[in-house]
Amino acid sequence: IRGGGGEGVKEAVPMHTAILRQEDNTWRCYEDSTAHTVLLSAMDINDFTQCCAVTSWSHDHTGGKTVRLRLKNGGSPCAGRLEIHYKGQWGTVDDYEWDLADSAVVCRELDCGTAVSAPRGAHFGRGSGPIVIMHVECSGTERALRYCQSASWDRSSISHDNDAGVVCS
Repeated sequence: IRGGGGEGVKEAVPMHTAILRQEDNTWRCYEDSTAHTVLLSAMDINDFTQCCAVTSWSHDHTGGKTVRLRLKNGGSPCAGRLEIHYKGQWGTVDDYEWDLADSAVVCRELDCGTAVSAPRGAHFGRGSGPIVIMHVECSGTERALRYCQSASWDRSSISHDNDAGVVCS
């Protein structure tokens, strides 16, 4: 992770990619980390989301470009509405299922200490631009938000009344 300037902006560089393959009527998940491929598990196709949890946002959703995060309107670089730079503009994260584990990952990625709270309902004001992701599911131990499960990139039809926030120590 390279530090960015101002308002808690950080850039995340892609590191790992999950690959899902069907072999002998069984779906298998591999983690490709530049030099080698390792079998993680055999699974039913209905369980493929467990494999995709390690998929990098940067690789799958932005064509290998960096992912930048920032916190806005919180009075410091370590508190505010979570925004993600995507397709040339800043967008927000929907707060559906947003919790302290998700905030913990953002705080870690932004070098902002530990998570204090995970405000919902546009606590730090309504954002603008697209709703970049929703249904974020972090365990709280991920190094960066891009390693958490999520759904629905670029959902501009969802209301900014549900923008997720983060407060770090």
